[in-house]
Amino acid sequence: MLLLLFATWIFWVLLLYTNSLIVRVIRFTRVARKCTNSRLQSTLIGFESTGFAIVLVAHRDPARVLGALWLVVVAANLVAALLLAAWQRSDSR
Repeated sequence: MLLLLFATWIFWVLLLYTNSLIVRVIRFTRVARKCTNSRLQSTLIGFESTGFAIVLVAHRDPARVLGALWLVVVAANLVAALLLAAWQRSDSR
């Protein structure tokens, strides 16, 4: 059990370190000039957790429901963001 906890901790440390390297590359190439580092890291973590959810849904085990739930929540969040952007545009006109 202790080995599993340590392996999980190492996995997340490496993943977050990889995220910081990706943010550095994005900053170096000036792809996202106006985004803050924390915003870029949050976006990357969102993509990664959605990828994990897709893997969970693809496998046949009880955790499949958690992956599906995550995908539904992400989809609802995207719809809400689109509606908010549409309403803000209509208010500014």
